[in-house]
Amino acid sequence: MIYLSTILQHLQLHLWPALEETLGPLRPLDEQFTQIVALLDLGVFVPRYRWVGYGCPPQDRAKLLHAFVAKAVYQFPTTVALLDALLSRPTLRRLCGWEYRGEIPSEATFSRAFAAFAQDELPQLIH
Repeated sequence: MIYLSTILQHLQLHLWPALEETLGPLRPLDEQFTQIVALLDLGVFVPRYRWVGYGCPPQDRAKLLHAFVAKAVYQFPTTVALLDALLSRPTLRRLCGWEYRGEIPSEATFSRAFAAFAQDELPQLIH
């Protein structure tokens, strides 16, 4: 059985230094966000949102799920505030999985994904 203290120690010794080498200094909320994402097994929830072959393929739901968690951790009051932060904070954008600003989906895409997460009671399942 892996203990929480072992995971946190691994994050502090290995993950954050590697992230800081790539992204620059992490703010305390960035560290908190990476802790939460590392401890949650978000990959378990992604398959239910895979494309089934009808219409346009959806945006990468894993990245949107990370942004959904970021919205809560960073306490963004709206999706627009989250989008503004993703566009203006390269570290946050990259922690969520988007390398470039142009990769960030539209507000409508976020709203559809967040509505699907809420309808499926994903926050309760994750918590």
